[in-house]
Amino acid sequence: MSSRTLKHTGSRMKDTDLEVRYQEMITHLAMNSHPNPERVLVIGGGDGGVLREVVKHDCVKQAVLCDIDEAVIRLSKKYLPGMSVGFNHPNVEVLVGDGFKFLEDKKGEFDVIITDSSDPEGPAEALFQKAYFELLNGALREGGVITTQGCKPPLLYRIDRDVALAPNKCITEHGLTFISLSS
Repeated sequence: MSSRTLKHTGSRMKDTDLEVRYQEMITHLAMNSHPNPERVLVIGGGDGGVLREVVKHDCVKQAVLCDIDEAVIRLSKKYLPGMSVGFNHPNVEVLVGDGFKFLEDKKGEFDVIITDSSDPEGPAEALFQKAYFELLNGALREGGVITTQGCKPPLLYRIDRDVALAPNKCITEHGLTFISLSS
C-alpha cells in the first residue's frame, strides 16, 4: 500500500493513510450536532478532505472553503485526488484568502464552521486566540456549531521519522512537499 504525506514549510499537514480519521472526526461531529447544517464554512482545509466529508451530507446547500494558500489547493488537487474530490461538488465555493479577514464582515451566516488549520504556531497562531473565536461566534446562525483542530496527534510523529528516512521519495513544488511511502 502506498501513502502520501503533504508537508508545508517543514510541518506535516496531511497523510493519506491517516487523514480519513481526522477528516471524519473534525467534520461529522459538528455536522451531526446541528439539526440542519445547510450553510457550512471551512477555514483552511485546502487539501479538500474536510470539504469532501461536508458534502456527504445531503442537507448542505452551500459549503464555502476559505484557505490562505492557493498552492495547497492546486497541488492537493494534483497529488491528493482522493482527498480533494470535494472541490468538484456543485454546492462548493472556494475562496483564496485570509480566513480571519473573511470572517470580519460575516454575521449570522453559517450553521457550521470548521477550522482545519495547521498547528497553533506561526501564522496559524491567530486562529487559536480569543479574537478569532469571537469572529467565529459572530458568523454563526442561531444554534450554530464550531469545531477546530488543536494539534498534531503523537501517532503522526512516526510519519515525520519515516520521511526523514526516505527523502528520495519526495516531490516538492512551490514550498509544499508530497511524500510517497510504502507500508
